[in-house]
Amino acid sequence: MPLILILADDLSGAADCAGGCAAAGLDTRVLLAPAAAGTEAAVLAVDVDTREMAGDAAACAMGEAVRRIAGAGPRIVYQKMDSTLRGNWARELAAARQALGAMAGTAPLAVVAPAFPALGRTMRNGEVLVHGRPLAEVAGRTGDVAPALRAAGLAVRLVPGDDVRGPDGTLAARLRAAAADGIEAIVCDAEADQDLARIAEGGRAAEVPVLWAGSAGLMRELARGLGLPPAPAGRACGQPAPGAGPLLFVVGSAAPPAQAQLRRLVAGGDVEALPVAPGILRGGPERLQATARALDAALAAGRHVALSIAPEEGASEDAGLAAALGRLAAPRLARAGGLLATGGRTARSVLEAAGVAALRIGGEVEPGVPWGATLGAVAMPIATKAGGFGGEATLLACRDALEALRRGEMPGTPGAGADLPRRTAP
Repeated sequence: MPLILILADDLSGAADCAGGCAAAGLDTRVLLAPAAAGTEAAVLAVDVDTREMAGDAAACAMGEAVRRIAGAGPRIVYQKMDSTLRGNWARELAAARQALGAMAGTAPLAVVAPAFPALGRTMRNGEVLVHGRPLAEVAGRTGDVAPALRAAGLAVRLVPGDDVRGPDGTLAARLRAAAADGIEAIVCDAEADQDLARIAEGGRAAEVPVLWAGSAGLMRELARGLGLPPAPAGRACGQPAPGAGPLLFVVGSAAPPAQAQLRRLVAGGDVEALPVAPGILRGGPERLQATARALDAALAAGRHVALSIAPEEGASEDAGLAAALGRLAAPRLARAGGLLATGGRTARSVLEAAGVAALRIGGEVEPGVPWGATLGAVAMPIATKAGGFGGEATLLACRDALEALRRGEMPGTPGAGADLPRRTAP
């Protein structure tokens, strides 16, 4: 039985939540499907893959996932939310809460805090801000959390920042009072990591059943607050070998941060850029033959490669293009010594096509950017990130982390053995 069960609507979200748990020393797995939930680990983060579904279908899938895998009674059930409120998070939260209530006899109080201050996402007066600007200005969609929850049928109450930061016991008392009043979801302001830590502590102290909901920021504080000793170090299970393959970077996100990171990565000259025009990706396998040959030649020559979708004026995120890019990359993993996948749809497409069922997460390159190893038909070092996460040097940091793992070292710790596979393939 896992201590922590995380339910996410896309793979990068499941992985970035898992990264905070691994950084707290917990044995952590990311699963590409609820069907794999028999895996033994302290933390299971499951990608239910609902981001692109219609609202009714997403809610149904999330409720079914809860019924399937939460029956063992994990200490913490966590509904992963996108920190900029993409997807069907409110409908999914209502469905997860209902499913938990049906199993336990009493539906839990949903404690909702999507802030991720380490990446500039904060909550003030119930509204999401991105680097201090309203979400509506940044992304063109509302950042007001409570109305979406009410539209999903939940009775909602806001806990402002002053109460979050109030005297010890204030937040726990607010949560107990909310549960007694029939409130179904509490929305918590948070503008700093310390606020999230206080929310985590308040929820534990309230002594009422809780369904947690938020981004990787709150999950990190919940994992830290468990106060558990780190997982015991196992023996190194993959030693560096001469001639390990080059690194493959697959960037399927059109988000401006991802594109800036890609430019910075290839500017150093040791990573070959291979952008693919959207029209080529839409054209199917025949039109991709020249790109596939170029990719194969670069990897065979031992060159690191950054495979990406070529920028197109006026283009926005396109899940179909990201999936096509992932399918192009997947057969080449056998020649690579490590993988970086940017964008949840891209990462899932690469891994599914390669026969990977799960990831073992070892830690974080930086907040929201986990590293680990693939598990399944191909086992190799991996780092993942959402397209909008990180600064301009984030992909460079991922390259350094993957290079360390290829040497059998822990990222950032020269000479320290990493208990992760280097690469195996059929």
